[in-house]
This record gives sequence, C-alpha cells and structure tokens, in this order.
Amino acid sequence: MDTFKEMVYQKDRCDGFVLADGIYKDHRYIVKSFGTHPTAYVQLNDDDPIYIEPLKFNHNDPEEVTYGSFPIECHGGLTYYECQLRVDNNDILPGHWVGWDYAHCEDYYGYDYDNPYYHTKKWTTKEMVNECKNVIDQVVEYNEKEE
Repeated sequence: MDTFKEMVYQKDRCDGFVLADGIYKDHRYIVKSFGTHPTAYVQLNDDDPIYIEPLKFNHNDPEEVTYGSFPIECHGGLTYYECQLRVDNNDILPGHWVGWDYAHCEDYYGYDYDNPYYHTKKWTTKEMVNECKNVIDQVVEYNEKEE
C-alpha cells in the first residue's frame, strides 16, 4: 500500500518519519522527513546487477568504491548505502538501500537564512517521489545493459 504525506518544513530536526512509501518497477522507494529537510531512498534488489557495485563499498577503504563512483545520478549525489533503513517507530527495513538528502546549498533547511538566494528550494513530496522513480529508471537501465 502506498503512503503519501506532504513535506512540511520545521525549524527543529526530528527523528524522521515516512512521507512516501511505494513500489515502482519492482523497486521500493521511501521519502522521509527529518523536519528540517527531507531524504529519499531506493531499495536495490538482490538480483540487480547494479547491486554488485555497492558490494565493493568499504567504509575503511575509500579507494575501493566511493559514493561518487556508484553509477547512479540523483540530487546532490548518493550519501547513503546501508543494509537496512530505519523508518517510523524505529522499525528497521532490511535490504540494500541507497539514498540522498535534500540539504544542500540551494535546498531549504527548515529555517530562514539571511541570504534570500540560498536555501530557498522547498521540495514537495511529489518531486522527491519523481526523483526516486528517476533513480529506479537508472537502476533498471543499468540492469538491462548488464544482462
């Protein structure tokens, strides 16, 4: 069942809660709010050829694979690769998750800044779901090339 709530920015950061949860092209996506900013995640399936890339990822050896070398483009680049994702009520979803945040210089970050030209983009949940679908399209395209 799909979940959809609109992003409402807050001045204070919170533990995080799900705004959107759905399936697109056999891949699950989740958009979360941390109050001050949102984040987005896509689950890689065990049989995705693209999954081979993050298997090489090693936090202790940045020479092996970095977030930047992962063959996916998204807003600000990937900043999350873990074998689980914490969601509402501290429930943990197992699986191979990649993610990114919306807390960069052009993104609104929950409170007003003095300079009106920075930190102004307030992302809607719909825009972030579309970004998740774009990432999933890239995963599927990569998979098809590798088959």
